[in-house]
Amino acid sequence: MASICEKDQATQGSVETRRMWANGPFRQWSEARVSRWIPYTTGGYVGAYVCEKCTQTCSGVYKVKMPTNNTVEMWLCGTCRTAVKPTKRHLATHVEHAPLSAVCM
Repeated sequence: MASICEKDQATQGSVETRRMWANGPFRQWSEARVSRWIPYTTGGYVGAYVCEKCTQTCSGVYKVKMPTNNTVEMWLCGTCRTAVKPTKRHLATHVEHAPLSAVCM
């Protein structure tokens, strides 16, 4: 994924989306401090996580093996994670039952 740049209105600084380490999650990053962002060990400041699938900011991401290819892993927000690989709890609430006539013969 390429680095996404945008201007932050509050600081007039450049805000980028960067991968935090090799195969790590994406986060918002800036050279200048943006409100409530935390200092990053290699310099600059980091903000919210960024989902690899929908590219939206979120409070956290999950490392998910993609169902089409179990060797490909992506960092996804909760919504994209559920859409790609539904949890057992999510599946239980969205199960469609077969009509009784088809089951009881």
